Amino acid sequence: MRIIKIIGIVLLSIALSLNIYTKINTRNSIISESNKIEATLKKEVNYRYVDNYYDAILSIPKINLKKGIYSKEDKRNNIEENIMIHKDSNPDNIILIAHSGSGEKAIFKDLKYLDTDSLVEFYYQHTKYVYKIDNIYCIAKTGKAIIKKENKKTITLITCDSKDKTKQVVYIGYLIDEIKY
Repeated sequence: MRIIKIIGIVLLSIALSLNIYTKINTRNSIISESNKIEATLKKEVNYRYVDNYYDAILSIPKINLKKGIYSKEDKRNNIEENIMIHKDSNPDNIILIAHSGSGEKAIFKDLKYLDTDSLVEFYYQHTKYVYKIDNIYCIAKTGKAIIKKENKKTITLITCDSKDKTKQVVYIGYLIDEIKY
């Protein structure tokens, strides 16, 4: 009987230790992300130190999303770990792709709460670009997206549809302001 109690106490201690370790690790990860974003926003325009900073920052105030984005050439620019900037993106047409759903990979899980008039902020090379979502639509999930846009500067956010796994949702925002910082 005493051995069972000792085993129970040991197992309980291990479970509590793992729980505490996970919470500390998650907290440190959030703090690290936050510090990295702040460092990126404050740095001088010098992109030699890409490993230490993000290339850009995406902020969507309505859903409390603020996430760093690596350059297109960086190996961390992938949908499995981060928000991916599409290879065809350029300063006039930014295309960002990320997972939705659940789990820590689901960076775009709350995009479903956006509507037309929601604001999207994109920080790049000491300029804050502010976009207003104007168009939201679904497309077939084929690996190719035909994006409906006008001849304006745009940001396009693409993620999986939360209701239909064979579709993707496309959010188009048009530039409404540029602010140097």
